[in-house]
Amino acid sequence: MSSHILVVEDESIVAMDIESSLKGLGYEATVANSSEEALQQVEAKRPDLVLMDIQLGDGPDGIETATQIRQRYGIPSVYLTANADDDTIQRARRAEPAGYILKPFRERELHATVQMALSRISIGERLKERDDWHTAILHSMNDPVVTVSKDCAVVFMNQAAEEAAGCAAGEGIGKDCASLLPFVQGKRGEFARRLAQALQEGVALRIADLALDSGEELGRVMTGDSIAPMVSADGEVTGAVVVFRAPASRKPAAAVQGASGAGRADRMRLASIVAKSGNDPLTGLPGRTLAERALSQAIHRRARAFAALISVDRFETIQNRFGQGAADEVLLFMSLHLAQDLAVGDRLFRWSGPNFLVLMERLDAIEDVRREIAHLTSMKLEKLLHLKARSALVVVTAHWSVLPAFMGDSAEELVVRIDRSLAPDTPSEGR
Repeated sequence: MSSHILVVEDESIVAMDIESSLKGLGYEATVANSSEEALQQVEAKRPDLVLMDIQLGDGPDGIETATQIRQRYGIPSVYLTANADDDTIQRARRAEPAGYILKPFRERELHATVQMALSRISIGERLKERDDWHTAILHSMNDPVVTVSKDCAVVFMNQAAEEAAGCAAGEGIGKDCASLLPFVQGKRGEFARRLAQALQEGVALRIADLALDSGEELGRVMTGDSIAPMVSADGEVTGAVVVFRAPASRKPAAAVQGASGAGRADRMRLASIVAKSGNDPLTGLPGRTLAERALSQAIHRRARAFAALISVDRFETIQNRFGQGAADEVLLFMSLHLAQDLAVGDRLFRWSGPNFLVLMERLDAIEDVRREIAHLTSMKLEKLLHLKARSALVVVTAHWSVLPAFMGDSAEELVVRIDRSLAPDTPSEGR
């Protein structure tokens, strides 16, 4: 299905010329000649993108109209303007446009600008969905999870952490982590010291030895789990994730009386994401059906694409030794690690069992792609499994292979190659 673009231009001849060019380039296009008509068209047709002339004659100008459209409907605009003075550009920039086209322009410039704008929109939507997925998973957990900045200020608390701290949704943001959480009161100094160490040294620390008494008002004992630093792509520590453990008898977050509206909304978003056709119910990732479709589309477009296959090591051993629940924990743990560390534009799928597929459209040589995947899977991740009678710390590693998707194979042939490469007796490229 082609993208729908609304052209807002008060000069009818210019508007018709742009509409004709867009249709010739394969887009759906409609025209509005005023701010009022533009808002009506957006309400009725919900276009993917608006091409907005800054000067619209009488009434609100294009910048004001584009701002209203973005605030009400979340639809960005590309500005059309013959006036490139600094004041206009600065005012337009504050409205967060998806791009600019200076009049007069050629069809090639129009096409390139529209393509780039639609690509940014697509990337933004995928990032938002990924963020919604991560947030919803965290809110659905029974155990308190808190993320902090480098100065130990709270950036995020899941619903379980907010309930344990006795604060409303969003109330703890910006406060000192050690001071906010009542169940660290007896060990506040030691907890703060370890948190500072994790942030300063960039090392993960276990805090299971800290007996964190929540006190009579909460009626339960909280146990420490771990502090893990968050590291940016350039190696800088930007914050930390702190995880606590609630007693096994704790009710699931969905059943807690007085659950916050934000928590319920997050769970509804998670259900909505997972309910989409072809999504894996455990990880929330697109599943094999959607992966095959994406591979077929990449081959059809003749894109320079690579299929990177990543498989959790010793998965059957974990499953047999610790049970299916523990195995599911490991898979979810790995999916979150991969999703957080992939480059923007890469697409992650749950292919089958312990196997994930990353579709990467790159101009790079295959050796560079292999090095990138090798780096992604080189970290030995520690996962603490909470079993019925005990806990077990397992080291989660993965092996991988990379297949080019532009070597003349059909989508069906590529799928066969992927399945063969995942066979137990097939040697992998890295571990």
